[in-house]
Amino acid sequence: MASAIESDLGDPGGGDGDGTGIDAGVGDVECGDWGAVANDLDPCSFVEPTGSLDLRNGPWKYDTATGTLTAPDGTASTPTSQLRSQEGGDDIRVLSVTDLRVRQTASLWAIGPYPLLVLSFDGIRVEGQFTVSSSKEGRGAGADSALCGQQTGEPGASSNTLSGVVGSGGGGGSLVVEGGDGGDADDGDGAQGGRGGGGGSLPSTLRGGCQGGSGGEGGGFGAAVAGGAPGSGGGGLLLFSKNYVDISGQLAASGQGGLETTKGGAGGGGGGSGGLIIISTDTLSIRDGGVVAANGGGGAQGSELLPGQAGQDGVLSVQEAQGGDDPNVSGVGVGGDGGALDQKQGHNGKKGTRADSGGGGGGGAGEILVRVSSLQRAPGAVVSPQLTTP
Repeated sequence: MASAIESDLGDPGGGDGDGTGIDAGVGDVECGDWGAVANDLDPCSFVEPTGSLDLRNGPWKYDTATGTLTAPDGTASTPTSQLRSQEGGDDIRVLSVTDLRVRQTASLWAIGPYPLLVLSFDGIRVEGQFTVSSSKEGRGAGADSALCGQQTGEPGASSNTLSGVVGSGGGGGSLVVEGGDGGDADDGDGAQGGRGGGGGSLPSTLRGGCQGGSGGEGGGFGAAVAGGAPGSGGGGLLLFSKNYVDISGQLAASGQGGLETTKGGAGGGGGGSGGLIIISTDTLSIRDGGVVAANGGGGAQGSELLPGQAGQDGVLSVQEAQGGDDPNVSGVGVGGDGGALDQKQGHNGKKGTRADSGGGGGGGAGEILVRVSSLQRAPGAVVSPQLTTP
């Protein structure tokens, strides 16, 4: 799988970064023979790195649209990077470093329209958190690709009932495994829930996961009320490192939970699918307490006179993200749980009772692909879903 993605990388573009970021140090960088790690990708075809990134003390953000790294104090820099094309796929941002370290005191969140490839001429060490996950705060790098098509959850619909207009739930998003279907409205006699995103084969390019579907419109006998917005899929991340990738912290590409609606009988939004993580290196170590996750987001609960509850974002564990389920909102359909670990398919949202709205479906889990010479996985390491090898 990694080989398919790497061999599809197109001709290099020009480097558009002119700085080294934080704690830069230029050593002797050799782009020659990387052995089996390189597969079909020539490291010498990329822009040469100008130093190391050693991130510490707070939240960092990297924008793949501009190649800008923003420090916790708001200071911006442009580590060496370039945009690269993929045959039949989205463009990707390539961040080229001598080595990358995300310290225990730091987090790095990559956002923007392009998936992220981190090219390290030595190693990558994740002691804190490195994420391309989507959440209520925004979308991860490369999430909700234009290539999603039928992997996007279908929207819910509306129907007239004894209590006026109520909506069904939106379907959950998908990457490879299916998202859950949205719950029907009106005890199954009303509008059907949106279908979950259809499953597919492993992507042949680096890309992110797909969003769910929006909930169906409600409003009773009054003004129309929009259904819950869908959760976005997790982003796309490729760690390509000559010598090692060492994870004692958290590496994630999980999907966002579906969003609740305000009130008025509208359906809940479907959860986003997990994204795609690829690790290609000589030695991969996942230590005790280390987490690698690409889980789906939970679907949102439908609404009545009170708003339902949003679905949980994909979690940093083997647990499924919970669908929205506020016990104070009676009669409406609860959201379906997101996919995780061995239960990769998103769960279906529940139908509403008579004259009530449906819950959104859960997003399917993403994929974690590894191409390594040596895998060292400690007993206390957490990986969800399970690793896939080519």
